[in-house]
This record gives sequence, structure tokens and C-alpha cells, in this order.
Amino acid sequence: MPIKIIGMAAIIAAGGFAGLYMSGSLSKRVSELELVLLLIERLKTSIRYSHTHTSVIVAEAASHIPLSFLSDCRDNLDRQPGFPVAWRTALERYDGNLTAADIQAVGTIGGILGSCDAQGQTEALELTAERIGACLEDARKERDTKGKMYRSLGILAGVGLSIILA
Repeated sequence: MPIKIIGMAAIIAAGGFAGLYMSGSLSKRVSELELVLLLIERLKTSIRYSHTHTSVIVAEAASHIPLSFLSDCRDNLDRQPGFPVAWRTALERYDGNLTAADIQAVGTIGGILGSCDAQGQTEALELTAERIGACLEDARKERDTKGKMYRSLGILAGVGLSIILA
């Protein structure tokens, strides 16, 4: 009898952990979008005040902002013919929590940097930040609604399965 109770508790815990895992991926998406907005602010500041080359700006950002595609882009700049190609390649290899719409919005940064004068780049980055801000708002809403649902469903599935197997 105690083994049966321990097994049921393990099934319920496994369901709960599955719900937490799914909920956690929604929170990671929010965190990554917040980091992208931080990246855009850093890019705008660098463009306005330092007037440095794009590869230097990306390398500096990659060392301070933990986004995997930034590090990939920095590494790609040595092998790819230009920044837009390196940026696009890094985003194509990206395997994180951002959705396709998020990645599309982030992808526009590759066409902005180095494409025109400093004022044009900062204005284009402002528009991109607004787009990503909208994605962030959607991600927060999804995290708040679906996150609770995933956690609840995980526990309920564990309870249901343990009842069926009992």
C-alpha cells in the first residue's frame, strides 16, 4: 500500500513538473524579449554617441547581453560577407523561446544597422522597438493566462492518471 501511494505522489509530481516546464518556457520568452529591447537601447546609444563599426557594437553587446543569437552573429561576422547576412544566419540557427513573429521583428535589426546615417538607424530602431514591445505585451499576456493553465493542467493530469492507475 505505501508503494502505491508513493507511486501516485510521483505521478502527480511528474504532472506538476511538466506543467511548470511548459509555463517556464513562456516566462523565458518574456525574458528574451526584454533582453532584445535592452539590446536595441544599447544599439541606439552606441550609434548616437560612439560611431563605432557594427561588428564592434555587436561584439560589445554580445559580451553584456545573454542572447544566443548575438554570440552567433559575432562569430559569424568573421565568416560571413557582411552584417545583414551574419545576423540572418544567426537568427536562422536560433533555437530558443521566441516565436516566428518575434524572430521576424528581431530580424529587421539586421537590415537597419549600417544601412544609413545615425539618425536614420536610430529612428528605424525605435520602430523596431515598438514592434518588439507589442510582441512583449502579447508574450506577457500569454504567460499570465497560459502559464496558470499549464501548471493547473499538469497537476490535474497527474491526479487523473494516478486515479486511473489506482
